[in-house]
Amino acid sequence: MLAKDISLAMRGKVYDACVRSCMLYGGETWPMKKEDELRLERNDRRMIRWMVGVKLSDRVSSEELRRKLNLEEIGVVLRRRRLRWFGHVERKDEKDWVKMCSHLEVDGKRPKGRPRKTWLETIQSDMRVVGLKAQDPLDRVNGERVYGGEAHQVAANPG
Repeated sequence: MLAKDISLAMRGKVYDACVRSCMLYGGETWPMKKEDELRLERNDRRMIRWMVGVKLSDRVSSEELRRKLNLEEIGVVLRRRRLRWFGHVERKDEKDWVKMCSHLEVDGKRPKGRPRKTWLETIQSDMRVVGLKAQDPLDRVNGERVYGGEAHQVAANPG
């Protein structure tokens, strides 16, 4: 079987399972800057175009290619994974080391300029985009439904 014989839907599943999962490994814990997200999106679009065999000069939109491959935007996937991990962390016991690390303050003198973006700032921004409140992660029944399914629908179509 040649690579050309594999359907676009199957290519999308393989890409999502193998390539994207490696690209986003541990992404739940990254304090994501806009520059980092743009780099991921650019890389994702380039790989999708290569996989489908479409050049930029063919004038096919990335949105159309993602739709053919049944793929979501990589930013939406990353946001959902971060929020799901945040829900797990927030429901942990106060004495759990993972929860204590999420609110850790480092001692010492800070460098000049604006402090680096923290993971919690990234989570707060994600929650604003999706429309979640601070107490939502504590509600496991609705939290799993929102983080797993509906949150990405809202984030993909914010208007």
